[in-house]
Amino acid sequence: MLLRRLMPLFSLLAAAAIHTPASAADTNTTYPAGPVSIVVPFGPGGGTDMIARIFAKPFSKELGQSVVVRNRGGAGTTIGTAFVAHSAPDGLTLLLNGSTLTYHPAMYKKLPYDVKKDLIPIAFISDQPYVLVANKDFPAKTLGELVAMAKKDPGQIPYGSAGIGSAMHLSAELLWEKLGIKMMHVPYPGTGPAMTDLMGGRVKVVYTTAAGATGMVRSGAVRALGVSSLKRLDTMPDVPTIAESGLPGYQFGSWMALFAPAGTPPAVVNRISQATAKALTDPELLKQFAAQGLETKTGTPEEVKQFFDAEVDRWSGVIKAAGIQPQ
Repeated sequence: MLLRRLMPLFSLLAAAAIHTPASAADTNTTYPAGPVSIVVPFGPGGGTDMIARIFAKPFSKELGQSVVVRNRGGAGTTIGTAFVAHSAPDGLTLLLNGSTLTYHPAMYKKLPYDVKKDLIPIAFISDQPYVLVANKDFPAKTLGELVAMAKKDPGQIPYGSAGIGSAMHLSAELLWEKLGIKMMHVPYPGTGPAMTDLMGGRVKVVYTTAAGATGMVRSGAVRALGVSSLKRLDTMPDVPTIAESGLPGYQFGSWMALFAPAGTPPAVVNRISQATAKALTDPELLKQFAAQGLETKTGTPEEVKQFFDAEVDRWSGVIKAAGIQPQ
């Protein structure tokens, strides 16, 4: 009789035991199945592309999804950015971009997206200084010698960038302004092509990220004239800072973050943020980042958005003050 009375209770307990793992499974499957694409809005071979490929492996492991890097360069990163902004908001198409994206509203009269409304900033990836590099046969061996040459022939020394409105372009223009010189801008669809032409001598100078320059500087393919950090880099201890080469207090850096299309579910956004935070602690990633002069940068989606919105407003003021006309 007692056993018969307890049977309903046993049935309830059994149902609860079955329901509990099912709920956990539902939580684990909030991320849609399918390969995740990290869109790099630059051509292959540049600093952003390198960061994406280093990050993709531990990110894939933590996310539990296949992750592929896809290059969609051109038009100052607007092509790749637009592709992601108009992709399905399902977490399967992400954008790796940074400082460049904060310039867009002030650089372009018409954009196929609104940087604050059509994209969700999710997670920081890295932060790094810039390196001013020159063709190995270029006569100027120091920043001071470059300035002297540029003042002698204003606007005649060609420098390469990853495109009009790219971080490389605007950071270089602001540096030239601080140095009181004028240079000839030659835009490319990405850092890789610009560095290739630098090595070939078609352009004489490039101002790019540490990730995009370190390997070539070490191999002797290009010569470093200065770094934008306040102290010398461990990866280039013999290269002086720009601050110690004529611009006291000068400091500049480039950050990278992951973005998703607006409308991406909060659960997916949080999953990406958590997987990113764990991926950035991967020993091999940290080793490869350090070798390229990169540092990891962290923050919650709310913190990244707050920082991003403030940077958009700040750079709009800087670009207007510099007299750079929107395209």
